[in-house]
Amino acid sequence: MNPQLFTRSQKMKWPTVTLIAIIIILLGFIGIQTFILFSAKNHQTKQSLELNKNIPAITPEATSIQQSSLLPATKKLGEIPPNPTDSLDAIGPFFSPDYQHFVYTLRKGGFGGKWLIDLDGKEGKEIDWSTNGFIFSPDSKHFAYIAKKDNKELVVLDDKEGQEYDAITNFQFNSDGQHFVYVARREENKRIVVLDGKEGKKYDEITGLQFSSDGQHLIYMAMTIVNPAREENKQFIVLNNNGEEKEYEYKQYDEVSNLIFSPDGQHFAYIARERLISPPGIASLDLYFVVSDANEGKRYPTPISNLIFSPDSKHFAYVAYPASHGASNYAVVLDSKELEGYNAIYNLKFTPDSKLTYNAVKKTLTSEEVWYIAE
Repeated sequence: MNPQLFTRSQKMKWPTVTLIAIIIILLGFIGIQTFILFSAKNHQTKQSLELNKNIPAITPEATSIQQSSLLPATKKLGEIPPNPTDSLDAIGPFFSPDYQHFVYTLRKGGFGGKWLIDLDGKEGKEIDWSTNGFIFSPDSKHFAYIAKKDNKELVVLDDKEGQEYDAITNFQFNSDGQHFVYVARREENKRIVVLDGKEGKKYDEITGLQFSSDGQHLIYMAMTIVNPAREENKQFIVLNNNGEEKEYEYKQYDEVSNLIFSPDGQHFAYIARERLISPPGIASLDLYFVVSDANEGKRYPTPISNLIFSPDSKHFAYVAYPASHGASNYAVVLDSKELEGYNAIYNLKFTPDSKLTYNAVKKTLTSEEVWYIAE
């Protein structure tokens, strides 16, 4: 036998045998892994079925009912007519809070024409473009706007015309849409509050008109001219409880400002200023203080700032200067109690659980200390 032929033959056969062996081993390994995975998945499926056997299935019909109760039916709300003469002839649309109504302003006849306000594609009355426009009630059930008629202004509420006045401002609904109010000016330059169509008392000025958060109380700041020659005015708070005929006038001061309601609508507070008249040649002194539910707080010779109520409506706080125990210090006043004084106070606020917090700076002989205070 030729030794060279034998050697060549062996070298050719050995790689083939090795390759076949490797393939067999790989196939065996893949088969084992597949078996293990299938067994684990089957076991997991059995456990899942066991855990969920008491949970009722959600049928397609049930899912369909749930979806239909959450989503309103699609519908066409109306159309805005074309205005080929001027791109500004129609402005809008603007939508109600529930998205079911829309409004736009429309000018007829091009430049110089009359402006109208249209609701859901229905033509409204002529409006004065310089007025405050229109509003929807929070529940989208009512719509109001200011219209113009013979140089007079009137409110149109749910397509019904109100009384004519020289001017109308600050019109608004309360939180549940059950009450509607605005300020009107008459020829004698007097202001009145019109609540649900009923006129209130005349005043020389009315500002700060607002409903409480629960919608049950209306409050505003009024002013009367005491001495026109000396420009002496008196300001005070007027409260109306849920549309009562009688309105309550509180004590008059030289100025009232920063009127706020508590979050629950059961309390109110504001800053008052009174002037102490001095003898001729000596400057008069102004004193500032907080009035909470008609109770007057401590007087300070400088303006008060940061008047706030706590979220639970049980506390109120503000910043005053100077503190009683430090002529150069500011103090936080919490529920009429003056706290420790600091050279500066920042970020006065209540936390969601009604704890008072703020930052402060206190000067020492060697440095300025920066504090975070939680009362």
